[in-house]
Amino acid sequence: MAGPGRELHIIGVETQGGSLVAIAPFCIEKNLAFTVLRSIPVHFGDFFEIVAVPGAGYEETINCIIEYLQLYSCWDMVRIDQVNTASTLHTFLGGGGFFHKKTTDIFEIQFEGMGLDEFLGRLSRNRRRIIRKKKRRLERDFAVKLIPETDSSGYLARFDEMRAMYEQRWQDDYVPLLSDSYYKCRNEAVNACFDKGEMLLYVLEADGKIIAYHLGFVHGNCYFTWKESFDNSFAEYSPGALIKIYIIEDLMVKGFSGMNFMAGAYSFKSTLVPDGPRSTNHSVFAFRPGVRGSILQRYHLSWRDIARDCFARVREKKSVSALSRWVLKGTRGR
Repeated sequence: MAGPGRELHIIGVETQGGSLVAIAPFCIEKNLAFTVLRSIPVHFGDFFEIVAVPGAGYEETINCIIEYLQLYSCWDMVRIDQVNTASTLHTFLGGGGFFHKKTTDIFEIQFEGMGLDEFLGRLSRNRRRIIRKKKRRLERDFAVKLIPETDSSGYLARFDEMRAMYEQRWQDDYVPLLSDSYYKCRNEAVNACFDKGEMLLYVLEADGKIIAYHLGFVHGNCYFTWKESFDNSFAEYSPGALIKIYIIEDLMVKGFSGMNFMAGAYSFKSTLVPDGPRSTNHSVFAFRPGVRGSILQRYHLSWRDIARDCFARVREKKSVSALSRWVLKGTRGR
């Protein structure tokens, strides 16, 4: 679960009577000569929170975990990714010894009490024109249908087709595609969320063929979009953008108050949120006092950004990009 080169390290808090009142998923990660206590999930998470029983002892429970993190018993650094500025955890990590580094903005549409026309009226004139033009063309050329799936059987019945669509969409990306074992593990969690009514899948069909999908969570009368993709052969209709409009309209009818796009400040999200980001995600660091902690602090808060900018400039060169894609295709075939 923690991944290669990582050892699972789950932190729990119990009462004197032995009742578990909090759990925080971490892993021990070896990086060259350094040891890092890092939050889980690594790379695939959107928001991180400590799961704790609410009530009078909540603050004491969270502080207990924070004190443990700063013991540095066998690690040189603590790294907690995707801590949202609107979360309770962010407040607790605002004290001394923790360094916050912005990773991404979070965009959320608020449409409670609105109709679709009113929502579209808040967008830029150019964005409205593009949406309406593409929507008319798609509905002129095909029989279009948005299908909400509210149970795991509907999700599993479409899983293979959605996975193929996702892999076709991202086959030339720099990141290796996900493995069968990863999908097996993820689907177990997804099925459990469907069973609790906490997950919702939207599928957009054209003449009975899936051309786009959105898989997301339902929480607090808001839809949190998580995984999405579209069929490249329909790119001229912008199905990835249109499905969001169909979803927003359906959520309005169902009485939802908003749609949260979760981590990733991409333009296809920001163009639908004229008021700007609602919150921000941070990576939060704490470093062991001394030379080792000082080196890690300089690397993560300064040197790493310089190195990443240099790498990005190199990667922009066509020859390097082609080589990267060739290497990735070779790795995926193994």
